[in-house]
Amino acid sequence: MPLTALISFKVKLEARNRIRIPLLFRWKYRMEPGELLSVTAELFESGISEDFPARMTGDGRLTIPKLTVDVLEAEAGASVVGTILRVSILPGSRQDAAALS
Repeated sequence: MPLTALISFKVKLEARNRIRIPLLFRWKYRMEPGELLSVTAELFESGISEDFPARMTGDGRLTIPKLTVDVLEAEAGASVVGTILRVSILPGSRQDAAALS
């Protein structure tokens, strides 16, 4: 069953602004590397969130754009690397594809 609905999970922000999509979701929804996704990253228990388009890499990670991380850090007032994020993923749209091109 391909990804057609919203999935949500909590994950720690890794070095180089990367997050890893849990293997269970990648298997269940047959997510392919390079697949266009619409992502919302929210700082856990703070309500600060940002939306961005992304493509999954071969190892199941997404890279959060530097500008998005800068906005999250400005609103939080501290570095967000190593903090917990609540991530929501939807299948991408044509508008997202244009933003990545």
